[in-house]
Amino acid sequence: MDRPDTEPRPRTLDLQDYLRIVRSYWLGAFLIVLLGVTAGAGWTLTQTRVYESSASGVVQVAAGGDANLAFAADQLAKSQALSYVELGGSLAVAESAATTLGGSASPTSLLGRVTTALPEDTAIISVTSRGASPAEAAALTDAWLAAMGEQIAAMQEESTDTGGSATSFVPLSSASVPTSPASPNVEVALLLGGLSGLMLAAVYLLVRNTLDRRIRSAAEVESRFGVGVIGTIPQNDALAQHGGLVAALPNATADDRHVNFAMSEALRELRTNLAYVKVDAQPRVIVMTSPQPGDGKSTLAANLAESLAVSSDQRVVVIDCDLRRPTLSKVLGVSEGAGLTDVLSGRAQLHQVMQQTEAASNLWVVGAGRIPPNPSELLGSQTFQDLVSTLAEHATVILDAPPVLAVTDAVVLAAKADGVLMTASAARTTFDQLDRALQLVTRGGGDVLGVVLNRVPTKGRDAREYGYFGGSYYYYEGDVGTGGAVGTGGAVGPGAGSGTAPASREAVTAPAPVVAPTPAAAPAPAGAAAAAAAAPGAAPAPARVPASPASPTSPAAPTSPVEAPGGALTRREIRERERTR
Repeated sequence: MDRPDTEPRPRTLDLQDYLRIVRSYWLGAFLIVLLGVTAGAGWTLTQTRVYESSASGVVQVAAGGDANLAFAADQLAKSQALSYVELGGSLAVAESAATTLGGSASPTSLLGRVTTALPEDTAIISVTSRGASPAEAAALTDAWLAAMGEQIAAMQEESTDTGGSATSFVPLSSASVPTSPASPNVEVALLLGGLSGLMLAAVYLLVRNTLDRRIRSAAEVESRFGVGVIGTIPQNDALAQHGGLVAALPNATADDRHVNFAMSEALRELRTNLAYVKVDAQPRVIVMTSPQPGDGKSTLAANLAESLAVSSDQRVVVIDCDLRRPTLSKVLGVSEGAGLTDVLSGRAQLHQVMQQTEAASNLWVVGAGRIPPNPSELLGSQTFQDLVSTLAEHATVILDAPPVLAVTDAVVLAAKADGVLMTASAARTTFDQLDRALQLVTRGGGDVLGVVLNRVPTKGRDAREYGYFGGSYYYYEGDVGTGGAVGTGGAVGPGAGSGTAPASREAVTAPAPVVAPTPAAAPAPAGAAAAAAAAPGAAPAPARVPASPASPTSPAAPTSPVEAPGGALTRREIRERERTR
């Protein structure tokens, strides 16, 4: 799958993206909203409690029993009420109220605590007073009404002496004693704090999503870079405790078998998807790498190689090309002595360093060997290219390469391989790191087969964001045996055939090794095929190589598996049969 555009594609956010952002960072947003509500509640605690009390009085004008006079008196009362409501805010009323109340409150301060109002087209004046306590507010309201009545009465005495109409101001009721403070308004303060927190939380989500460049979705990887995510490997903390191989995981409990089944099924999915990446030209040499160290590419390379091997009788050779920090031999449980660097430097022959694994008889490992001072030069040499090309004629070759962003070794290997699998850690690898790694590979002439998301969460909504849908729907107790072999079943892969999966690392199927045709082929000594496989051009002497099902075989070795389909032999039984032959 060529990648024509190395730049990330622009992408607008849709509703699903916003929902994903909320699910990813909901805790921070919730804390911000909670902080806003708490701030509103805290503000109310710091404010002085203010109580309000209201009462009202009516302006009346004396009138006779005639209806016309009564109507005129009502209109006059309404007209005078407009003047009296202004009187309620005068200093004279405040002084009278202060005298009634006594205490140290000044008339000016009382003016700021009282409000008078006149509803439209009425003669009823309402008075609202504020105080530090309910009783103080009620007392001020009553005193203010009384003061207004006194001032209006004094004005009416002068008006009556001059022949004016008699007008009076009558309080309608005593002031009510409030039961709760009018200020601060706790409900309003909490509501405003919550709304402010929501707005800040929305800003936080957008900023956090912009600044957090970690991979959060498989779909976003595909839309940004145009590279398919062909595998999602679930997180399994027990994997590191048992060497890194899924086949070595314990299966003592039903929960263990369930988790192991999910891991095995994810590897089957990767193996199957890998077979359909290039249908017309199946990749024979695959580079496994990652943007940064710690993404699990070596563990994934070992498990993928084992899955390919146990799914068919096709030979699989995995080479540790991480010549700076080799770990593949340790993961697969083979000797960490001589290896690739010894072959490339001429100190050893290939058949001397290739080791057959216990997990599958058709899985061979070439360790890194001694750590050289010039890894890039060795991996870019013609000798290494000839070695890989020869092995690819008879087996699927997986090259465990160093991280792309750390050194250039992976780019050198990618240019000579059929394709590259880029491993990225979910919620750890950033889009910038992945983009830079893909650019380096494609610009160096490599072909990216796809991205594999490793350590994907298995629970919660994040699991589906990464494209992981593993569950217990298709799981039953027989799916994972006591050994938890990886890749059991009939899924296909590069060069896949109809092989039988081992039940454990102790029990393996035994497709017999074959000897490359030479002019002087002789019967091989017993057990030699389990430790020798060499490229024709890698040693002067005739070499034993792992042969593909289509390659010619020597009469000295049978071409059919030792065990009938469906059976499994232990290592001891295989040695006994080889010794017998």
